[in-house]
Amino acid sequence: MKNYLGLICAAALLVACGTQETSDVASSSSSPSSTSEAPACSTQRNPFWGVRPLPLASNPSITFDFTITEDHFDACEPLSWSVLAGIAGADFRKAVVFFQHGEIVTEPEPLLLGSMEDVQRIDPSTVVIHYRGGEAATFTLDGKALVLENNTLAQDAIFSAPKLDLSQFKEQKS
Repeated sequence: MKNYLGLICAAALLVACGTQETSDVASSSSSPSSTSEAPACSTQRNPFWGVRPLPLASNPSITFDFTITEDHFDACEPLSWSVLAGIAGADFRKAVVFFQHGEIVTEPEPLLLGSMEDVQRIDPSTVVIHYRGGEAATFTLDGKALVLENNTLAQDAIFSAPKLDLSQFKEQKS
């Protein structure tokens, strides 16, 4: 008898749950939609997924074989980014690649550095890259240009760092 009572209670709960779901669906479909559909930009995918390796700007025969370690890609944002980490030649390095409304920003060319620690959003159009030793570089989207501001990264590090060649993405945009 206890088994039958347990089965009856379970069946009643299932029926009640099914009835509640059905009524929720019916009521939501019969009333005007209060939420709009997601914008098309929300379905865009990071264009670096599945892309490997990338050539270096100074020497295209050397490539950067990477993985995306931080994916902050958002095609709905004016400025978003991803951190790529991997091997270029014999060295482990990181690069920050930027996107403007989902399109890859090809200028300035991303630096490959081993000292990059993290990236922080300041506002929808401004991002700061933090490096070891308290150094930082602020990037702001000014119209269609990505502008480097407040750069405290050592000049020798900037000039000696390899850069990623993203020209293949520039050609795809044209």
